[in-house]
Amino acid sequence: MKTSAPLTVETVITHAPGVFRAELDGTLLVAAHFGEQGHCMDPVGLAIWENLAEPRSINSLCELLCDRYEVERTECERDVLEFISQLLDKRMLVIA
Repeated sequence: MKTSAPLTVETVITHAPGVFRAELDGTLLVAAHFGEQGHCMDPVGLAIWENLAEPRSINSLCELLCDRYEVERTECERDVLEFISQLLDKRMLVIA
């Protein structure tokens, strides 16, 4: 399922209801429903996931990530928008 509206840094995102998650050795596996193909997340993906437990704008998320990691703002926005889009397509996140 593709997102209907283009994502911007002002878009507010949060976890989709009923998402299955499992963590092992710093890697997080998330699936829209138990038994479906999931998405493995590295530590940066895990940081993004944890910070979307409550609705948050992509702009706010990028502020947190730029403070936490050594990354340029434009690069962070580009990568986060792409990552969020993938998780929206897999029904793991929703636009709040």
